Amino acid sequence: MQEIKIIGRVGNNAEIKDLGTNQVIEFSVAVSETFTRNNEKVTETTWFKCAKWGNNTSIAQYLLKGGQVYVSGKPKNRAYIKSDGTAEVSNEITVFEIELLGDKPQ
Repeated sequence: MQEIKIIGRVGNNAEIKDLGTNQVIEFSVAVSETFTRNNEKVTETTWFKCAKWGNNTSIAQYLLKGGQVYVSGKPKNRAYIKSDGTAEVSNEITVFEIELLGDKPQ
């Protein structure tokens, strides 16, 4: 089994979707990396769409935009064509574990 572990900032307040007998928490996480390229400081950010399945959705109220979070889960990349005709890839994680980190939302 593949597993991905990330630490990043929540991109939007989490949403809970009720699907009959099951629920899912959906949120996004931005992971940024800063490095030097050609003597210039560069920051690259990768976005992940996250989905946590199950009926224990109490953590959703704490997944607020800008908050720092640790997420582990199963990775999936999905390719699609945007409405303007350009190709795009979406990084997605089916979440197994979420841990709120001490850093407050920015």
